Amino acid sequence: MAGLVASFAGLVAAAAAKVDVSLLARADWTEVWPKGISIGVLSFGAQNIVPTLFSYLGRDPLRTREAVLLGTCFPLAIYSIWELVTLGSVSLESL
Repeated sequence: MAGLVASFAGLVAAAAAKVDVSLLARADWTEVWPKGISIGVLSFGAQNIVPTLFSYLGRDPLRTREAVLLGTCFPLAIYSIWELVTLGSVSLESL
């Protein structure tokens, strides 16, 4: 696990120096909001493990809610960092 974290951090640190913020401004966010939000929420797949997680956590709704929120927010943060780095460092001309 430490190797995975170190690899991700190293790749992000190396690519972050090449991020051009103007490349991030080329997106049309009106196509994403609100139509794409449901796809984004469903893409993390938490909806199909909630019953099992609820039983595993002793049928405690607060612990289950916390587990789902943390289990969704952490991958979302990692994915968002990766998207910012990759989309900010690749120009359309290089594609």
